[in-house]
Amino acid sequence: MNLELPETKILDFTKLAGSELYVDENAEREITGEIRKYGSAGIHFLDNGNYHYVTRLFLHEINEPFDLIYFDNHSDDQPPAFEGLKSCGSWVLDAENEISEMRSVTWIDGKGDIHEKGCRQKDRAVYISLDKDVFMKSIAPTNWDQGELDLEDFTERLEELVKDRRIAGIDICGECAAKDGFFEKRELEQNRETDIKLFKYFTILAERHERDG
Repeated sequence: MNLELPETKILDFTKLAGSELYVDENAEREITGEIRKYGSAGIHFLDNGNYHYVTRLFLHEINEPFDLIYFDNHSDDQPPAFEGLKSCGSWVLDAENEISEMRSVTWIDGKGDIHEKGCRQKDRAVYISLDKDVFMKSIAPTNWDQGELDLEDFTERLEELVKDRRIAGIDICGECAAKDGFFEKRELEQNRETDIKLFKYFTILAERHERDG
């Protein structure tokens, strides 16, 4: 999706086999090869929630101890149904098993409740991941069942969690998906409007943390 924002780079994997919902070794290798050119820093849009596993690939690019904070209507820490494949629903569990530098995980669910594993520390970098299915549908319709948060709920909780923290990277997923090969114009417009708000908000947040840190 073209957000018409400055300094954006589009990586197109829409024709890559083995990359939707579940990711196989070949697809992961190709996606990782492209991600490695850019690293974890910046703001990354990952398309719809079927690709939330890409967050794990960005986390592998952080070469220092860090904490993960993610907003999602689903915990995404469930074992995949098919052995040998990793999925959009297992990426947190996979990251916990693979990435020793990830020292804590904080999940904020669709009701705004906070679930923590490990202990966050202010001297560590923090990576932020947002699945827009945490929002009510009027904010951004997605391809998964959705939570109850609005943008103000989200920003209030996030800023409490990342106060005085250095940000290692940010990603956003949860775009709407095609239905019978077509996108609904209203859903595209709602998502685009929310994406622009989020991009501007995260840009200001990251700049402020870099300046103050």
